Amino acid sequence: MGRWSRAELEDAFDKYQAAALVGGTTGDWSAWAACFTEDCTYKEHLYGTIGGRAAVLRWITQTMSTYPGNAMPHFPIEWYVI
Repeated sequence: MGRWSRAELEDAFDKYQAAALVGGTTGDWSAWAACFTEDCTYKEHLYGTIGGRAAVLRWITQTMSTYPGNAMPHFPIEWYVI
């Protein structure tokens, strides 16, 4: 058994997806960024490595409020693996 149960992982992932929907709908990405630890390391395939929750919030807010991010502010996840 891993460190977290499947139910805990599912719950955290549900909260992440809900926060992404709020961010994409309202432009307020703070709940989405709060899904990460304050000292997180976020690796984004195009933008590179972003260090810390505050930097992740700045990045996602800027990225999703300017083109092309603002043309596609939602990123629904169709499948995932636990």
